[in-house]
Amino acid sequence: MQRDSVFESRLADWPRALRLHGINIDAAKKEGIEPEDIAYLILSVNGLISFCNAKGVAPYEQLCLSDYRQRLFAQPVTRKAWGYARLCMPRVNRVDIDRFLEVKHGEKYDPL
Repeated sequence: MQRDSVFESRLADWPRALRLHGINIDAAKKEGIEPEDIAYLILSVNGLISFCNAKGVAPYEQLCLSDYRQRLFAQPVTRKAWGYARLCMPRVNRVDIDRFLEVKHGEKYDPL
């Protein structure tokens, strides 16, 4: 199934819509995270998930192989933004990213 990312790409234009997923924009901003950061990370991770689904590869394994994704998640600001972005995703899409961040960076996230 091909994903339609048009809606998700508009999240940066509608930052208040992030509230509908339980994201506290004021709290995020206090941590230096902007709605655009969250929207970008949602698109990026969903792109990863779509790629993995098409190739039959586990997202965790792809994260371990991809220097691009490793660099992305090596940034403390990305890991902070992930704490918010993950609220906009189903559990099945969060599990491997959460696992990667726990193994590689010692970050643990609420399983929701």
